Amino acid sequence: MFNFQLLKSGSIYILNVKNSINRFNLTLFIQIISIILINSRAGISQKFCEPFISGPTANLIANNDTSICPGESVILNTYNSVIDPCWQTSSSLSFIDGKTIAKPSTTTTYTVSARRFVNSNLVQNGEFNDGNTKFKSDYKYSRNVKDSGIDEGVYTVSTTSDPFHPTFSRCSDKTTGSGNMMIVNGDTKSGAIVWTQNITVIPGRDYVFSAWLQTLNNFCQSCPSNNAFLRFFINGVELGNPLEGNNEKCKWDQFYATWNSGSATTITISIINRNTVATGNDFALDDIFFGEYAYSTEKITVTVGLPQVTATPTQPTCLVATGSIKVNTPALATGLTYSIDGTTYTN
Repeated sequence: MFNFQLLKSGSIYILNVKNSINRFNLTLFIQIISIILINSRAGISQKFCEPFISGPTANLIANNDTSICPGESVILNTYNSVIDPCWQTSSSLSFIDGKTIAKPSTTTTYTVSARRFVNSNLVQNGEFNDGNTKFKSDYKYSRNVKDSGIDEGVYTVSTTSDPFHPTFSRCSDKTTGSGNMMIVNGDTKSGAIVWTQNITVIPGRDYVFSAWLQTLNNFCQSCPSNNAFLRFFINGVELGNPLEGNNEKCKWDQFYATWNSGSATTITISIINRNTVATGNDFALDDIFFGEYAYSTEKITVTVGLPQVTATPTQPTCLVATGSIKVNTPALATGLTYSIDGTTYTN
């Protein structure tokens, strides 16, 4: 004969099990752990989809299906590789400080849709780690450092910018802080292509074009800013909005736009600096990316209610001096801990 008693202390549930002839005492501790994770994509816009766009199932959500107690909430996280995650409309979802918070009153399944990269970067040497290779430019390349620095319309590829001109700040690359970047002294000739590359694409697919820009020269603090003003083209057609260099030296800013290939199979992507003024107008490029993306979806279920935990003991006998106890927990109730005679176990 066994007596069971479930007690609650804060978030800890204590199940006392005692047999009527006192052959052994068992105290089972079950702690309900609410999974509250810091969203690694803090600052990324979380929202409802308008309209919701479905797609093949993919691994978008960092959480597993989980259980919470009534009145509790859980943060739903998406992986860094997904783009613009949006959720199917639900009255129990809210978005606070870039986090998606689920607080259902009953067990609820949520669905997220997002763009996800289908393949790796199609740009060759987009991080410039292979030096001055695999791309073309109307600018002249030089590794010679003279007292007056590299001239207008000249670029180099290196890890830091200040050795190449007396007015350049000491700026580093975007990728690691110690890798290469394309260092440019803006040309005074209109329409000169800073960087260009040919890429093979698949017709009818969606792609992302991204690049990063930083200002190297802002030596005249009292002068009007004269930063690079970059325009981005695919097959001669401008894509997205121009990107102006930041007034703050060595600060990276991103260009980002999407594009559908239509019937194209080969494209030329190009970057042109619209600013042709000689003073200032010095900048660096890094992490140029072009890759395919597609819409995918994934579901997550948040179960509301206490996990149904059972403990089935096997009583010692006169012939068998030791007994055993079997603890059964639902598959979703992960991270539960219990203790038997001072030894702690986790399911």
